[in-house]
Amino acid sequence: MASSSGKKKDKGPEKVYVQDSESDDDGVELSFFDFSQETFKPTLNSCDDPFLNLLCDESLLRSGIDRMRADTSQPESNETEHPHFNEVGVEYRVHDPSMAWDQMRPVLGDYYESTEQLKFALTNYAVKNGYQLYFEKRDRIRVIAKCGKHSQDALPCPFRVAAGWKYNERTFQIKSICETHLCARNYNFGSLVTSTWLAKHFLNDIIMKPKLSLVEMRFSIHVSMGQCQRARVEARNLLEGKLEEHYARVWDYAAALLQSNPGSTCKVGVHVNPGGVNYFRRFYVCFKNFKDGWIRGCRRVIGLDGCFLKGHVKGELLTAIGRDADNHVYPIAWEVVDVENIDNWNWFLELLVDDLDLGSGNGLVVISDQHTGLLGAVSQQLPYVEHRQCARHIFANFRKRYTGLELKNLFWEAAKSTVEGDFLVVMEKIRTITKAGYLQLMKRKPHTSCRAYFSPGFSCDALEKGISESFNSMIIHMRKKTFDHYARGN
Repeated sequence: MASSSGKKKDKGPEKVYVQDSESDDDGVELSFFDFSQETFKPTLNSCDDPFLNLLCDESLLRSGIDRMRADTSQPESNETEHPHFNEVGVEYRVHDPSMAWDQMRPVLGDYYESTEQLKFALTNYAVKNGYQLYFEKRDRIRVIAKCGKHSQDALPCPFRVAAGWKYNERTFQIKSICETHLCARNYNFGSLVTSTWLAKHFLNDIIMKPKLSLVEMRFSIHVSMGQCQRARVEARNLLEGKLEEHYARVWDYAAALLQSNPGSTCKVGVHVNPGGVNYFRRFYVCFKNFKDGWIRGCRRVIGLDGCFLKGHVKGELLTAIGRDADNHVYPIAWEVVDVENIDNWNWFLELLVDDLDLGSGNGLVVISDQHTGLLGAVSQQLPYVEHRQCARHIFANFRKRYTGLELKNLFWEAAKSTVEGDFLVVMEKIRTITKAGYLQLMKRKPHTSCRAYFSPGFSCDALEKGISESFNSMIIHMRKKTFDHYARGN
């Protein structure tokens, strides 16, 4: 019986707990054997009792052993301190600038990058809830904010936030706070809401909607239109940089354009003062692909025009617009100038003639308005060009003194005449109505605005520079941007 029982013990399952033979203590010390997938082979047979079969199931035994092993294993030590914990292991929040503005609220122990970031978060908290916060102390090392500038007989609001730098790292932290408010809500914030706060608050809105109006910026608080206007300027400065920085890098823009567009023309003109300070004067751009495309596949017609820039630094944009084979807008070259005059037009046309190899203007049509500087520059740079004047501008000056539907219809009938005889007949009708009006139209050189005098072979019978005006209206939003957008042409 003894031998048979010994054999059963050898073949039985290995035990989980064993007593350490080298221990001298009275207590029982337990340790684990390593039961791997290969060594763990249960030998229990099933019986008629379903409860015992479930209790001795192999998967349950293995899961129990794994849990006991995990409970007694020692965790690995982590010597590096978590940056969000303090010395006693309390976890504090790190301020998230991307959080929705109306979700920001001060909490004891919050971490901030700087005093400005905390001030911005407290301002958001005050605007959202209508609290009259003010900063009793705000310098480089501390911030103390309270609620409500009260008189001596009024019940003070106990809200108070005190923050300062941590002694062992460059982190700004809220050291003490009383979150209780006893004041009534008031959305007249006064100096708390500044144009800088409004600019940061509406920064994303201006990115998504550059034409954000001042009325939309007034929000749900009482701010002046002047604050909204200054805030919109600051927001655009944050997005695009300050204007002085753009004009100071005008030569860098020119070099970058020439590097990315080999064969293009990019010229810079400045006013050189005796003191050594240079002031911006003009900037010319003509991309190689544009001028090659005009030479190879566009009509020999160029519209010259200038439009005002609507940014904070005023100026004008001179453009040369062509017509492609489908009579569509084809930009050729442009120039940013301080003022539209004969000198700037001369410089622009001189560079344009060199880029397009126009010579003296033979076989070319130029359409423009009656600007004195433009007319003089065209006669100097392109003496043999067919220079057409915009009939719409001539009529705009004519109707200032001579109004009426009859004169309007006669004017356009004369301008659209394709035979010289028809033109003279219509002009005689105008003479019978108003002799002074007839003389004014004849002084405007009618052969420059009447189809009867246009040369054939250009596939263009345009009486007005509408294609240049269309281009100006297409870029009206770009005309409000900074200088680098004009330089890049986008």
